Amino acid sequence: DGDGITLTIYNHATEGSPQQRGDNWQRKLMELLKPGDAIAPGDYLERCSTGIGDRQGRRDLGELEAADFLRREGKGKATVYVRTQRVWKP
Repeated sequence: DGDGITLTIYNHATEGSPQQRGDNWQRKLMELLKPGDAIAPGDYLERCSTGIGDRQGRRDLGELEAADFLRREGKGKATVYVRTQRVWKP
């Protein structure tokens, strides 16, 4: 009868680590940071991921943290992500 609602759910998640997927913004960050260097989420958005929103930027950083390329330190506005020793292989 055509009076219903259609809901489409998209799943952004893809299999594999960020390194395996080759996410350009994440690759750029890994090339920029040396082990021990830190970056705030806002700086990541400004320097590495032009054109994406805050939520996607935080998702990118969270994926790199989950893959042990970054370590999160601090809380709230004081949060920074520190580059670990894990080697990024482009």
